Amino acid sequence: MNNKLKGYIALSRIISTFPNTLVITLVAIAITDGYFGLRAITIFLANWLFLISIYAINDVEDADDDAQEPSKAKRNPISNGSLTKSEGYLYTLATGVISLLLYGLISFYVGNIQISILASFGLIIGYLYSWKAVRLKSIPFLDILSHGFMLSVAQFLVTYFTFTNNLTEIGITFSIALFLISIHGDLENENRDFDVDRKTKIKNTVQLIGNLRVSRILQYTFLVFTSIFLIYSLACMRIKIDYYIWLSIIAGILISVAVYFKKIKKISKSYQEIVELVLQYVAFGILIVYILLKGG
Repeated sequence: MNNKLKGYIALSRIISTFPNTLVITLVAIAITDGYFGLRAITIFLANWLFLISIYAINDVEDADDDAQEPSKAKRNPISNGSLTKSEGYLYTLATGVISLLLYGLISFYVGNIQISILASFGLIIGYLYSWKAVRLKSIPFLDILSHGFMLSVAQFLVTYFTFTNNLTEIGITFSIALFLISIHGDLENENRDFDVDRKTKIKNTVQLIGNLRVSRILQYTFLVFTSIFLIYSLACMRIKIDYYIWLSIIAGILISVAVYFKKIKKISKSYQEIVELVLQYVAFGILIVYILLKGG
């Protein structure tokens, strides 16, 4: 495979961006009682390119810092020389523009300008999060707040408004749950990169706290509140066969733990990946229930 092509694939972070986008998009479609068709495919592609663009600019802007960490330098295609910064910026711009065009198309089709506004705002926040002239990721509190919105809530809400204009209690509680789990993920990253961030003089929330034990407690607190809002969201659904949901949750946890400890398919030891895997199984469990109900 061409080295440039490998670089663009690495810049897209398909292993992370594809399943995360798929889960958030499908959950939003299911909650709004949407359907699988051209509209669903279009919003998924828009969401995927949206996330790819945000991840791409992060790799471009962090290339010099990542070059100081062997594992990151190997993964980052700008740091390892597979792509130039100019190529990285061009790819970021291209994926971002295409995603906004798709959002605009959907906004026009369903007659809801909120979709384009939310998507544009999310993309701008995503760029400012990494762009060194601003670098929200290096500003305490703004780092976790921007991360919480751009990597989950924005995608969820634009999909939600693609199928309905009515933001219900379920939509609000799911948005909060996604926001909190994304903050948890950011804190996990900042805890993991504590030494590297200190070396590269990144001043984020965990660096401000300055104590890994305290920041871990904060991280787990967000996870607890995520669980509370997620469970409340499930309760709000008021469907008769809710035991199927609980079975899917239990199955997701058991499968995730089994995959982790058996190290199947080179699953990373990162706690964040375990959490994400569990949530993905939970989300798919919810989707299966909805599909069964619709089929009935």
